[in-house]
Amino acid sequence: MVYTIYFNPTIDKTLYFDRFVFGKTNRPQQVILDGAGKAINVSVVLSELGVENTCIGLVKANDGQLIRDRLEKHHVHYDFEVSPGSSRLNSKIFDEQEKVITEINEAGEPIDPAVLSSVQKKIELLPQQGDTVIFTGSLPQGLAADTYARLIFMLKQKGVRCVLDADGDALKAGIAQKPFLIKPNIDELAALMPLRGNKISDIAECAKMVVQSGVEIVAVSMGKDGSLITDGTDTYLAQALDVPVRSTVGAGDSMVAGMVSGMHRGIDYALQCGVAAASASVMREATRLMTKEIYDEMFAKVKITKI
Repeated sequence: MVYTIYFNPTIDKTLYFDRFVFGKTNRPQQVILDGAGKAINVSVVLSELGVENTCIGLVKANDGQLIRDRLEKHHVHYDFEVSPGSSRLNSKIFDEQEKVITEINEAGEPIDPAVLSSVQKKIELLPQQGDTVIFTGSLPQGLAADTYARLIFMLKQKGVRCVLDADGDALKAGIAQKPFLIKPNIDELAALMPLRGNKISDIAECAKMVVQSGVEIVAVSMGKDGSLITDGTDTYLAQALDVPVRSTVGAGDSMVAGMVSGMHRGIDYALQCGVAAASASVMREATRLMTKEIYDEMFAKVKITKI
């Protein structure tokens, strides 16, 4: 079983403008409201790829049904605690002419400590040996930066494979516990190990240094320069696909889900799955994310090169 961890309940509001002008009155052509968050995105894409999974976490009493509805629509299992109040609101402003997305992400209200404790107990008890747990996204107020690290340490004692997609102090603390897979971007990678330059070879060497520190697999998203993956022995590069972009929200989450779905066939195949999933997701509006049909089309176009 694959589990995704959802600590920070979120509602995404995406507003589409033909042309957004700062300091003026702007009227959106379209507004899309979704139950959201990185773990939700990962779960939805996993399900679309045929991977059964369960989302463990919490929702807020005032709007949690919007999140449940989205998971139920995609046949994702969930096990949520309920906390008083409302989810944080993340607003995404998409300028159609410029093809630029501006994000305004709220911090959110504090979470009831008793609810957080209940969620953490579920994370400790539910996953069993051979399962995969994906830790992704920001932590809410009330949780320490080493929360993911402590949970990774505990789960690894049970033989659970842990994936970490975080940033800042949560990522730095997490890699000390040697997770199975991390997916930093270039800036996040450079915060972990010295990055000598911006060439692909420099980035690959930096990623290998992270592997030498104990992380089993490092996948690096490099924007227009594509993505690479390494286990310290073999390293593969995937060029970015040229696709029409409707939203970049959830692209990284889709990549994580794709890689997890394909890891049983090797890191090169996992990278191909991850890039295909991310490319398929950016072609859809808001947090609608990929469909299997678009994914299959993208998968055939992804070229993997050993470097």
